[in-house]
Amino acid sequence: MRALNLLLVISLWALALWGWPRIPETIPLHFGADGRPDRWGPASPLNWFLLPTLTLGLNALIVFLGHRMGRNPKLVKLPGGQTLADLEATAHPRVLAAMTGFLGMVQAELNLILLLVQYGQLRAALGGDAQPVIWSAILLGLLSGPALIVVYFLRLQRALSPKPPRP
Repeated sequence: MRALNLLLVISLWALALWGWPRIPETIPLHFGADGRPDRWGPASPLNWFLLPTLTLGLNALIVFLGHRMGRNPKLVKLPGGQTLADLEATAHPRVLAAMTGFLGMVQAELNLILLLVQYGQLRAALGGDAQPVIWSAILLGLLSGPALIVVYFLRLQRALSPKPPRP
């Protein structure tokens, strides 16, 4: 999952850097629910590189949270009100693996959505139709979010269930 997320972040930055000298003076800054640009603004470095920079910040936050979870088990809340500290120490690695795996999947989802939005922004700026790309990003967010939560709870349930003794 780390390699995929690194590839997505590099792809987003490569797209932004490739597009920077090619974009016109005005670029789309926002897309409506219909997938079409509904706000335009100047092609400043702040406006153009906002999504790649936001992506770096979100990735850093998710990696930081993943590393911090195991350091203080009392701060790791589980469904049902328990904390990681309430569990046997032997269960900690399984539960942390389920939680960091979920964070990695959320990270990939966000990276892909932001990559699609940046690509849509580039297409619209260059006069192309960004609607299919933006709709792809919207559908990805709407469909993958609930699926990721289901996968997380299934993995967490499996991690919390006691392991049968080996014969």
